[in-house]
Amino acid sequence: HFVVLAMMRASVVLPTPGAPMTLTTKMPSSERCCFTCSAIWSFSLWMFFGIFTVLVSWGSYALFTLVGIDINISNALSWLTAVIFAFVVNKFYVFRSKEVTILTISKELVSFFGSRILTGIVAVLLFPALVSIGLGFTFFGVEGLFARGIVSGVEIILNYILSKYIVFNTSISFKK
Repeated sequence: HFVVLAMMRASVVLPTPGAPMTLTTKMPSSERCCFTCSAIWSFSLWMFFGIFTVLVSWGSYALFTLVGIDINISNALSWLTAVIFAFVVNKFYVFRSKEVTILTISKELVSFFGSRILTGIVAVLLFPALVSIGLGFTFFGVEGLFARGIVSGVEIILNYILSKYIVFNTSISFKK
């Protein structure tokens, strides 16, 4: 309930007596939401767009295979499509990175792809490690699903941390 109340509080500005109530995304500085609320909102936006990124990945995979592209190439192309989509929505909507110079976008794009490759490597290495310590049991009738769920959770957290604090960290300036 805290998250819902915090999000409601962040989006409703109480009117002065006699004035109509309006919805806004900006609050007076004296009414700004605390850091925790801001972090929750940022993570919620990131998860929301993450769902759309999965849909872009699956949809582009289906499209590529339906037009006759090999499934392995379709898989790689759908990953590329999804990462580009994720970069755009994370840059402009989730982390609100305002810099749009070619140098900044290039550096953010390279670090974004690098972070996705890094978390992919972590997933590839972590999964067999979890299975080897006994967490690869069958879950919902799918062998290794429990370990895969843990790996996905770790990937989600790492992707968020890398995106927020390294890729789109607006306190870091790329200008000379």
